[in-house]
Amino acid sequence: MAMLLLIEIYSVKAQNQTAVLSEFYHATGGPTWNNPLYAAWDTATSECTWAGITCDQENRITALRVSANLTGTLPSILGDLTTLTIILLNPGAPYIQTELYGTVPAVWFTSNRQLFSLNLHGLRVTSPLPIEMGAVPLQSLDLSLTDITEVPAWIGDLRNTLTTISFNAAKLAGSALPPSFWELENLVGIDFFQPDPSGVGVTGTISPSIVNMQSLRSISFSGNSLSGTIPAEIGNLPSLVFLDLIHNRLVGTIPSLEMNTFLRTVWLGSYKNPTSGLYGSLPAFSNHSLLTNIDIQHANISGTIPASWSSLTSIVGIGLVVNKLEGTIPAFLGDLPTLNTLILRDNHFVGTIPAGLSSIDNMEFARNRLCAPFPSWCTTTVCQPTTQTCTPAPTPTTTTTTTAGFNEGNSLTSSSFLSKLIIAFVVVIMG
Repeated sequence: MAMLLLIEIYSVKAQNQTAVLSEFYHATGGPTWNNPLYAAWDTATSECTWAGITCDQENRITALRVSANLTGTLPSILGDLTTLTIILLNPGAPYIQTELYGTVPAVWFTSNRQLFSLNLHGLRVTSPLPIEMGAVPLQSLDLSLTDITEVPAWIGDLRNTLTTISFNAAKLAGSALPPSFWELENLVGIDFFQPDPSGVGVTGTISPSIVNMQSLRSISFSGNSLSGTIPAEIGNLPSLVFLDLIHNRLVGTIPSLEMNTFLRTVWLGSYKNPTSGLYGSLPAFSNHSLLTNIDIQHANISGTIPASWSSLTSIVGIGLVVNKLEGTIPAFLGDLPTLNTLILRDNHFVGTIPAGLSSIDNMEFARNRLCAPFPSWCTTTVCQPTTQTCTPAPTPTTTTTTTAGFNEGNSLTSSSFLSKLIIAFVVVIMG
């Protein structure tokens, strides 16, 4: 008798799951998903065999992953799948939006307290996000390229579980990061990249409380409007690999990054601050053998390129455009074995260009104070060579000013290159 009862209960659960998925399929334009991968959906076969569906040993649905041409309104019916741990709904390609609209249903979280991954990348979902979301053990939250306009004040409720958060290319036009954001002490990856470097994005300051995020590996706030200084506490994040604060409204000096020995990418500076911004000297990077990309642009950085950069044996790209760097261009740059891009235009460099830089594939030295003789490979575009011969170079100073010419132009962090690299980092970090 008990066995018959269990069979009947299982039969009801299976019928409910099938009905829920059938309703979801039709509510989101299933017949027009245009993806043959999902051809078995809404057929007589077991839903546990359908593409994008994962079931446990008791055939209960634990994961829903659909990357297709979703349309309609976000269906609340998914709240009936009470064993879901993963919801992934997106168009299947970066920087493409589907026509699936609406707010995220609160019932997804009130009836299911097991959800740990929510990915709605590319859906036309809007604010507000339900406060009920803060009551589930979310580890990963991806709302990239959505119509979400603000980070909710309750986001700190996820402080014990959330490890990755992405609002990449979301419509965060001028909304402030809530103070509770900096309470997310388990974060490994932060991705607020905005593809338009002249846009607004999120506002606010970077809290010194970021030091409590000791597992943080990736910080991306490119193209936002963060203001204030870069807190020195960033230099005390031992696992940091990717630091992208370029094209914000940050001011002050660059903090010491000597303790961030795992850094591979550093992008700083902005043309959003026409009369202020970052100033001081370049970081020493004296113990950064893993560092591959440095782009510090459109700032008031002065002084010389540090001699310690001669130890950057993994460096691939250096971009220092539109600063106030002076002195001569170091010959050791030509000895760096992996360097293939060196962009030093719009500075105050003097002297001759070392002939040994010829092995570097991509270079720009225009609009400096360089003089003849120029290497034979130094074209007009690369160097703007003149007939002026060198006089003894003045001793470089480390004094700073607060004004600089800011000109937008090519850099290591073009929008397309930056977006691709950030996506790659998020994929690595999210596992």
